[in-house]
Amino acid sequence: GVSVGITGTRQMYQKLAREILMMGGRAVDFAYSTVESIKNDEFELFLEHLACNNVKNLGQSTWIAFTSGNAVEEFFKQVKEKQIDHRRFGELLFATIGEGTARKLKAYGYMTDFIPDCHTGEGFAREFVELLKEGDRVYLPRGKKGSSKLKDYLESYRIEVFDMAIYDLSLDQYKMEHSLECINEVQYLTFASGSAVDSLMKMLENPKEELKDKQLVVIGEPTGKALEEWGIKDFLIAKDCDAKWMCEKIIENRENKWKD
Repeated sequence: GVSVGITGTRQMYQKLAREILMMGGRAVDFAYSTVESIKNDEFELFLEHLACNNVKNLGQSTWIAFTSGNAVEEFFKQVKEKQIDHRRFGELLFATIGEGTARKLKAYGYMTDFIPDCHTGEGFAREFVELLKEGDRVYLPRGKKGSSKLKDYLESYRIEVFDMAIYDLSLDQYKMEHSLECINEVQYLTFASGSAVDSLMKMLENPKEELKDKQLVVIGEPTGKALEEWGIKDFLIAKDCDAKWMCEKIIENRENKWKD
């Protein structure tokens, strides 16, 4: 079967590996990124309001918008650390960029109130802003290196956005060295973020040459642009921010190669 190297975090590896095994492939662990909590003043203030059951002071309608599963996990991890009663979230609304992020949210006991039809950052922003009205507030928990496009787009429509960088991705040097040793074993290499792209490319002497025999697969246009900045133009883009769609892209590519 097909051999797929999965870059990024341990959570991404576990999620995508299950899908690859189900399609009869082999998953190779390239999970060289780890999630680390970081302190954010906006988030601390947000949690203080929740702890005091002062949700109405957060805004007319208060949305929490998640653009990744990592953001969901880190959000609720820090909520637990602060011992916030989950019933405090009863009056809040949740938005998620795709089905995968919505499932992650559901695992914590909450249903999403909005998923865009177009599961990209740009599509999320364009559709989400149509739901919002004057006086609404949007809280945006995200990674430190995450894109600010959603925030910028909403603010261009005079929506009040609280940008909360609550985690960062750091490089596990040992795992990276292991990944480089295994790189010749894989036919496909997956990336779910620009930081995952940059971390690997910085470790290669000539990324374009060394990866020319690999089919690269990315989630989202920003991740694709990160590859392009390294001079790599040939890659596949999954239509949804979800492991399932990334696997479907690999299957589709394999079937096309068999036809050829």
